[in-house]
Amino acid sequence: MNRVVLLAVFAVALTMGCKKKPKDASGDTPPAAPFVSSGGGPTAPNQNGNLSVTGGQGAVQSPRLAAARTVNNAQLKDLHLSMFQAWTLDNRVPTANEVMQEAKQNAQLLPLLKDEVVILTGATRGDQVWAYTQYPQRAGEHYVITQQGVEQMGRDELRKRLEAQGAPAKLSN
Repeated sequence: MNRVVLLAVFAVALTMGCKKKPKDASGDTPPAAPFVSSGGGPTAPNQNGNLSVTGGQGAVQSPRLAAARTVNNAQLKDLHLSMFQAWTLDNRVPTANEVMQEAKQNAQLLPLLKDEVVILTGATRGDQVWAYTQYPQRAGEHYVITQQGVEQMGRDELRKRLEAQGAPAKLSN
Protein backbone atom coordinates (compact mmCIF):
# COMPACT_ATOMS: atom_id res chain seq x y z
CA MET A 1 0.00 0.00 0.00
CA ASN A 2 2.78 2.45 0.92
CA ARG A 3 4.54 1.68 -2.34
CA VAL A 4 1.41 2.42 -4.35
CA VAL A 5 0.95 5.78 -2.61
CA LEU A 6 4.62 6.66 -3.11
CA LEU A 7 4.45 5.74 -6.82
CA ALA A 8 1.27 7.80 -7.23
CA VAL A 9 2.89 10.86 -5.62
CA PHE A 10 5.98 10.41 -7.82
CA ALA A 11 3.84 10.09 -10.98
CA VAL A 12 1.88 13.25 -10.13
CA ALA A 13 5.11 15.15 -9.48
CA LEU A 14 6.55 14.08 -12.84
CA THR A 15 3.47 15.16 -14.77
CA MET A 16 3.30 18.54 -13.09
CA GLY A 17 6.97 19.36 -13.69
CA CYS A 18 8.74 22.45 -12.50
CA LYS A 19 7.26 25.80 -13.34
CA LYS A 20 9.10 29.07 -13.67
CA LYS A 21 8.43 31.68 -11.06
CA PRO A 22 6.29 34.48 -12.48
CA LYS A 23 7.80 37.93 -12.85
CA ASP A 24 7.01 40.38 -10.12
CA ALA A 25 4.06 42.74 -10.49
CA SER A 26 6.11 45.42 -12.25
CA GLY A 27 7.12 42.96 -14.96
CA ASP A 28 10.80 43.59 -14.35
CA THR A 29 13.31 40.87 -13.87
CA PRO A 30 15.88 41.26 -11.12
CA PRO A 31 19.07 43.04 -12.22
CA ALA A 32 21.93 40.85 -13.36
CA ALA A 33 25.14 40.72 -11.38
CA PRO A 34 27.78 43.16 -12.65
CA PHE A 35 30.06 41.82 -15.34
CA VAL A 36 33.72 41.73 -14.40
CA SER A 37 36.00 42.67 -17.23
CA SER A 38 39.75 42.65 -17.41
CA GLY A 39 39.70 45.76 -19.53
CA GLY A 40 36.93 48.21 -20.38
CA GLY A 41 33.22 47.83 -19.73
CA PRO A 42 31.37 47.68 -16.44
CA THR A 43 33.56 46.53 -13.62
CA ALA A 44 33.31 45.45 -10.04
CA PRO A 45 34.86 47.41 -7.19
CA ASN A 46 38.68 47.43 -7.17
CA GLN A 47 38.73 46.10 -10.73
CA ASN A 48 40.28 48.29 -13.45
CA GLY A 49 43.04 45.76 -13.99
CA ASN A 50 43.76 45.15 -10.32
CA LEU A 51 42.87 41.49 -10.06
CA SER A 52 44.52 40.61 -6.78
CA VAL A 53 42.01 39.18 -4.35
CA THR A 54 42.17 40.78 -0.94
CA GLY A 55 40.13 39.89 2.13
CA GLY A 56 36.46 40.72 2.29
CA GLN A 57 35.61 40.34 -1.39
CA GLY A 58 33.41 37.35 -0.77
CA ALA A 59 32.66 34.10 -2.46
CA VAL A 60 31.18 35.69 -5.58
CA GLN A 61 33.90 38.25 -6.34
CA SER A 62 36.81 35.84 -6.09
CA PRO A 63 35.74 33.61 -9.04
CA ARG A 64 35.00 36.69 -11.16
CA LEU A 65 38.47 38.03 -10.52
CA ALA A 66 39.92 34.61 -11.30
CA ALA A 67 38.06 34.62 -14.61
CA ALA A 68 39.38 38.10 -15.42
CA ARG A 69 42.93 36.91 -14.57
CA THR A 70 42.44 34.02 -16.98
CA VAL A 71 41.40 36.47 -19.71
CA ASN A 72 44.43 38.66 -18.99
CA ASN A 73 46.73 35.65 -19.06
CA ALA A 74 45.26 34.46 -22.37
CA GLN A 75 45.65 37.94 -23.88
CA LEU A 76 49.24 38.13 -22.67
CA LYS A 77 49.96 34.75 -24.26
CA ASP A 78 48.57 36.10 -27.55
CA LEU A 79 50.69 39.23 -27.15
CA HIS A 80 53.78 37.13 -26.44
CA LEU A 81 53.13 34.97 -29.50
CA SER A 82 52.79 38.04 -31.71
CA MET A 83 55.94 39.67 -30.30
CA PHE A 84 57.90 36.42 -30.38
CA GLN A 85 57.03 35.83 -34.05
CA ALA A 86 58.44 39.27 -34.88
CA TRP A 87 61.49 38.43 -32.76
CA THR A 88 62.18 35.18 -34.59
CA LEU A 89 61.56 36.67 -38.05
CA ASP A 90 63.49 39.94 -37.67
CA ASN A 91 65.63 39.20 -34.59
CA ARG A 92 64.23 42.29 -32.89
CA VAL A 93 61.48 43.09 -30.43
CA PRO A 94 58.63 44.95 -32.18
CA THR A 95 58.16 48.61 -31.24
CA ALA A 96 55.19 49.79 -29.18
CA ASN A 97 53.61 51.26 -32.32
CA GLU A 98 53.93 47.95 -34.15
CA VAL A 99 52.40 46.11 -31.21
CA MET A 100 49.50 48.58 -31.00
CA GLN A 101 48.82 48.15 -34.75
CA GLU A 102 48.75 44.39 -34.31
CA ALA A 103 46.56 44.68 -31.17
CA LYS A 104 43.87 46.54 -33.13
CA GLN A 105 42.88 43.11 -34.46
CA ASN A 106 42.26 41.83 -30.91
CA ALA A 107 39.23 43.45 -29.24
CA GLN A 108 40.19 42.18 -25.77
CA LEU A 109 43.89 43.01 -25.86
CA LEU A 110 43.60 46.53 -27.24
CA PRO A 111 41.76 47.99 -24.19
CA LEU A 112 44.30 46.36 -21.87
CA LEU A 113 47.09 48.19 -23.69
CA LYS A 114 45.22 51.50 -24.07
CA ASP A 115 44.17 51.58 -20.40
CA GLU A 116 47.72 50.60 -19.38
CA VAL A 117 46.57 47.46 -17.63
CA VAL A 118 49.39 45.94 -19.68
CA ILE A 119 52.46 48.16 -20.09
CA LEU A 120 54.78 47.84 -23.08
CA THR A 121 58.36 48.51 -22.01
CA GLY A 122 59.92 49.43 -25.33
CA ALA A 123 62.42 46.59 -24.93
CA THR A 124 64.94 46.20 -27.73
CA ARG A 125 66.61 42.94 -26.70
CA GLY A 126 65.35 39.43 -26.16
CA ASP A 127 66.70 39.17 -22.61
CA GLN A 128 64.61 42.12 -21.37
CA VAL A 129 61.05 42.42 -20.04
CA TRP A 130 58.86 43.11 -23.06
CA ALA A 131 55.60 43.92 -21.26
CA TYR A 132 54.01 43.55 -17.83
CA THR A 133 50.75 44.08 -15.97
CA GLN A 134 50.50 47.31 -14.02
CA TYR A 135 48.58 45.60 -11.22
CA PRO A 136 49.47 42.36 -9.46
CA GLN A 137 47.41 39.54 -10.91
CA ARG A 138 47.89 36.60 -8.59
CA ALA A 139 49.40 36.32 -5.10
CA GLY A 140 50.86 39.82 -5.34
CA GLU A 141 52.79 38.98 -8.52
CA HIS A 142 52.60 40.63 -11.93
CA TYR A 143 52.27 38.84 -15.24
CA VAL A 144 55.39 39.58 -17.30
CA ILE A 145 56.18 38.92 -20.96
CA THR A 146 59.73 37.94 -21.78
CA GLN A 147 61.26 36.04 -24.66
CA GLN A 148 60.46 32.80 -22.80
CA GLY A 149 56.73 33.56 -22.47
CA VAL A 150 54.33 34.81 -19.81
CA GLU A 151 55.81 34.55 -16.33
CA GLN A 152 54.80 35.66 -12.85
CA MET A 153 57.18 38.04 -11.14
CA GLY A 154 57.17 39.79 -7.78
CA ARG A 155 56.99 43.58 -7.61
CA ASP A 156 60.56 44.08 -6.32
CA GLU A 157 62.17 41.80 -8.90
CA LEU A 158 60.12 43.37 -11.71
CA ARG A 159 61.04 46.89 -10.60
CA LYS A 160 64.72 45.94 -10.50
CA ARG A 161 64.62 44.44 -14.00
CA LEU A 162 62.75 47.44 -15.40
CA GLU A 163 65.24 49.88 -13.87
CA ALA A 164 68.15 47.86 -15.27
CA GLN A 165 66.76 48.14 -18.80
CA GLY A 166 65.68 51.79 -18.41
CA ALA A 167 61.98 50.99 -18.86
CA PRO A 168 59.09 52.77 -17.12
CA ALA A 169 58.04 51.14 -13.85
CA LYS A 170 54.30 51.85 -13.68
CA LEU A 171 53.50 49.45 -10.87
CA SER A 172 50.34 49.85 -8.81
CA ASN A 173 49.38 48.05 -5.62
